[in-house]
Amino acid sequence: MKPSEVLVSRPHYDRAVAQGVPVRDPHVEPDVPQPSSGSATAGYRSTKYYPAEWFSNYRTVLQQAGTNHHEAQSIQSPESKTLHQDTEAATLKTQAVGTRLLGERLQETHYWKSELKRHVDKCWLLADTESLLALKTRLEKALDATETPFAIATDNLNCRARRPGADLVRDTVEEELVKEVDLIRSIQALLKRTRAQVVTQFKMNREAKQTLELDWSDKYQAYNFDDHSGRYSNMSPDMQHHPSSATLQDP
Repeated sequence: MKPSEVLVSRPHYDRAVAQGVPVRDPHVEPDVPQPSSGSATAGYRSTKYYPAEWFSNYRTVLQQAGTNHHEAQSIQSPESKTLHQDTEAATLKTQAVGTRLLGERLQETHYWKSELKRHVDKCWLLADTESLLALKTRLEKALDATETPFAIATDNLNCRARRPGADLVRDTVEEELVKEVDLIRSIQALLKRTRAQVVTQFKMNREAKQTLELDWSDKYQAYNFDDHSGRYSNMSPDMQHHPSSATLQDP
């Protein structure tokens, strides 16, 4: 570069100064921040996404959901099938066992029902009851029959006891009268005990008959219930679910 080519800054030419116009000091405005469109949206960018980001995230969620659904189906299908088969097999086995036990119970109930009916209707029970009633009547008549000789013997002893002086003796006749009175008293006591035993036995027979009849009634009702239950199947339209039975849950 030549010395004559050294660049020198041009002097500033101020026309107002050249014309003699006084120059005023420029007015300095205070430093006040001016509103801008960017200050209204400050703080909102951190919580929002661009549309491309939203679609990308949504696509990822859909892909993950599809993968999870596929895995759930691949796991659920064989396990559900196996569980269904096992449950069905266990249910059929339980039903078979229940049917067999119910059949055995029906046979046993029918046997005992028949036995009870035979004993209730058996003639010996009725015959014993009639015999006891007849015996009770005979005992009461025999007991009544002892009252007359007992009264006579007792009256004779009372008359002999009222004899005066030397006539008041204990001879063979008086001894026989005393023996007769004692014998009649022992016979009356025996008849009374026998009558009480007959009455007790009659009550026991009547209670036994009532117990047999009640037991037969219970067996008859139980047999009807079991027979009615044994006629049910999985296709019966009038089945009812009990509180302890398993039911299908509504979807």
